[in-house]
Amino acid sequence: MRVIGIIAEYNPFHKGHAYMLKEVRRKFPDAAILAVMSGSFTQRGEAAILDKWQRAQMAVQGGCNLVLELPFAFAVRSAQDFARGAILLLERLGIVNEIAFGMEGDAPEKLQKAARLIDTEDVQEKLHVAVREGKSYAAALTSALSESLGIEESLLKQPNTILAMEYFRTLHLTKSRMTVFPIKRHGTGYHDTSVQESIASASAIRRELRKTTPDWTALARVLPETSLPCLKQHMLLANNDLLYRPFLTRLCTMNPRQLQEIQGINEGLENRLLASIQRTHSLEEIIQETASKRYPKSRIQRIVPHLLIGSTKEQCAEADRLGPQYARVLSFDDKGRELLSRIKAKGTLPLITKASHFLTGKEMHLQPEVLTPLQRMLRLDFLASDLQELCRPQISRFGKDFLISPVYVPF
Repeated sequence: MRVIGIIAEYNPFHKGHAYMLKEVRRKFPDAAILAVMSGSFTQRGEAAILDKWQRAQMAVQGGCNLVLELPFAFAVRSAQDFARGAILLLERLGIVNEIAFGMEGDAPEKLQKAARLIDTEDVQEKLHVAVREGKSYAAALTSALSESLGIEESLLKQPNTILAMEYFRTLHLTKSRMTVFPIKRHGTGYHDTSVQESIASASAIRRELRKTTPDWTALARVLPETSLPCLKQHMLLANNDLLYRPFLTRLCTMNPRQLQEIQGINEGLENRLLASIQRTHSLEEIIQETASKRYPKSRIQRIVPHLLIGSTKEQCAEADRLGPQYARVLSFDDKGRELLSRIKAKGTLPLITKASHFLTGKEMHLQPEVLTPLQRMLRLDFLASDLQELCRPQISRFGKDFLISPVYVPF
C-alpha cells in the first residue's frame, strides 16, 4: 500500500484542504493518506479554534485515513523547526512513501534548489550579515537566497512557500528516502478575509466563525459537508485574546533571568516584553508593542504559549537533538487502522493511543528533569491542551489528554 504523508494544521478543515486530498487521490487513487497535524496551538502560536481530536476527526471525515499529532515542541516553532519535526516524524513511521504539500507557484525545482543553498557557506554568510543589520531571520534568509538565486524576494515570502522550502531542506539534509508531490495551492490567499469564494482561507473562515451570528450560508460554500456540522456543534471556539490576563500574570511574576530561559526569548526580548506591560491593555497590543523589524509579530506570538506552559530553550533543544519521541494517534478510519498495524511493525516510534500509559497525572507534576525525554515532550502537549481550554469562553474540562481516546471514523 502506497502511503502519502501530509503536514497540516486543519484549523479548520476546509475545501482547500479537501482539494489537496482530491489531487492526491487523482494521482494515487489507491493510496492511504496519513496526516501529521499540529495539536492545541498552531505554528503561529495561536490557540486552535477546536481541540485536536475534533479537528482530526474532521480531517478523517474529509478524506484522510489517519491523523497523528505533531508534538508542541515542534509545532509552535519557526518554519524550519516545524518542518524538521514533521518530516522526521513521518520518516520514523517507516511506511510513508511520498510527502504532499501545497505551494504558491508551480516551479518546485526552484524551491528545491533554494533549499539546498540555505546551508552553503555563501548563503549562511549573507544570512548572518543581514541578521546583524537588524533583519529578522526570515527576511534575512529570503534576502540571501534571492541574491544567490537571482529571483525576486516576493516569490520566497509566501507562508506556504517558506514551509515548502523547509520541507525540501530537511529531506535533503536527512537524506530521506521519501519523495515529494508538490500541489499548487488553489483558492484565495493566506491572508484573504473573504468567505465569498468557493475556497476561502482558513483565517477568513475563522474570522467569520467568531462573529456573533456567522453567515452559515457563506460558510457552507467554503466548508465540506463533513466539517460544517462539527463547527455548528462546537461553537465555543478558542480565542487567543483570553490569554491576556494569564500572560500578564506570568510576566509580572517572572524576572528577566527566568524569562531568558523560555523558548524564543533572547537578545533582550525579555526587557521589551516587561516594558510593554506598562503601555498596553490587551494581548494583541503586547505583541504589537514588542514586535520590531528584527522580531516579527509571529515570533512574539509564539512566545505566548511557550511562556504560559513554561516551555524552555533547553527542552526545545532536546527535542531538536532527539527528534519526535512518539506518534500520538488522534483519529483514524478502517484504512488508518491498517496503517497503525504497519507502523507498529516497521516504525521506530512508540504509538500512543492511551496517553496515561506513557505519562500519569502524578508524573505531570514532577520536575521535568526526572522524566524521560518522551515524557518531557508529551508533558508539553498535555499542558498545551489545558492552555487551549483557557482560551474558551466557557471552560469544559482540563486533563483532556488523559480522558479522550483517538476518534474512530467508520466508512
